[in-house]
Amino acid sequence: MQFIATVVVVSLLVLFHAPLLVDSTRFKVNVTLTCWHRRPWHFMVTMSEVDHFLGNGDDQIDTMGVKVAMQQTVSFSLEGVQEEDELYSSEYEVALRVVTDCCLGRLSRFTKKPYKVDMNVEYDFREWDVNVSVCNQSVPVNTYFE
Repeated sequence: MQFIATVVVVSLLVLFHAPLLVDSTRFKVNVTLTCWHRRPWHFMVTMSEVDHFLGNGDDQIDTMGVKVAMQQTVSFSLEGVQEEDELYSSEYEVALRVVTDCCLGRLSRFTKKPYKVDMNVEYDFREWDVNVSVCNQSVPVNTYFE
């Protein structure tokens, strides 16, 4: 009898002290970065220990035929699972980090917040003339996103 009571008490303690389970929600994120800069630079998306260097450049030529700026644009998408109030890559399970390396310095932005369906987030790095657009095209909303 005492054993049964102990099991019941322990079960109740575990039940009430266990963290609330949150339904995971799959997501797809489309990211587009564009920058006009006077010197070449590159985009780096870092997930765990894997670095992806992406981008293509278009030159801006003035009337004298001199290259005055380079446009760097890259688009990519990531799919993963939304859980525990952070945006994760399903493959590496680390927060998505978009890092921009410029010739004058390094600028990084971390996206560690829940994304609502069809939510658009604009980051404007005015000092570098960099615009980052993140559009989440996720699965249907559940209560976790409210």
